[in-house]
Amino acid sequence: MIIANRRHLLNGNSFILGVSGAGKSFTAKEEMTNIILTDPNADVIIIDPEREYSPLVKAMQGEVIHISATSENHINAMDMNSDYGDGAKPRHLKIRVHFVFVRTAHRRGKPWGKAEIHY
Repeated sequence: MIIANRRHLLNGNSFILGVSGAGKSFTAKEEMTNIILTDPNADVIIIDPEREYSPLVKAMQGEVIHISATSENHINAMDMNSDYGDGAKPRHLKIRVHFVFVRTAHRRGKPWGKAEIHY
């Protein structure tokens, strides 16, 4: 196991791999608890389609946001505000335009690799 302070990394995301029953969920919950107890201001974002982590989030006074087609909460992949990104706003806009372009090409039956956009 490799443990690092993610605040010092360029990309603080993680993933856990293992066979069924190896303790992936336990390891994730233990790491999240450690992060929250070490730094109460830390941002821990969990995408949990099976709602396995809801009890832990509630125990740590976190917020559970239900996102689905029928919920009041939705994600707009194209939503941006003036403070979005790291100051390279044109780059972020290009990435989003490329996302829409590739999705449109895919829906028209073109393979992902054939959809290109030139900046």
